[in-house]
Amino acid sequence: MRTFTNSKMSGGYELTAPLTVDASGNVYGATFEGGLYGVGSVFVLKPRPGVPGKWNFMALFAFGTNVKATGTVPNGGLVLAPDGYIYGTTQIGGGGERGAIYRLTK
Repeated sequence: MRTFTNSKMSGGYELTAPLTVDASGNVYGATFEGGLYGVGSVFVLKPRPGVPGKWNFMALFAFGTNVKATGTVPNGGLVLAPDGYIYGTTQIGGGGERGAIYRLTK
């Protein structure tokens, strides 16, 4: 399992909500801090084929590149929608600087 460390270059730290699992067994989550820019990230853990109990970690998004569009500091759980996207919310950013709803590709 992935260990989250207090590092801006890590996948992030301070999980914001319970993890979300898709039909393939992939585990998705968001962090409140850390990531490439220090203001949160979204990640996925995928089971390694043929290696029980081992996972591949992949950062899907690092908040902080476009605060008005995506916001920063994710603050809730993720929704894996039937349209193939991941939806979530942030505390900061958006047009009024009071948070944003973001959409990412799985």
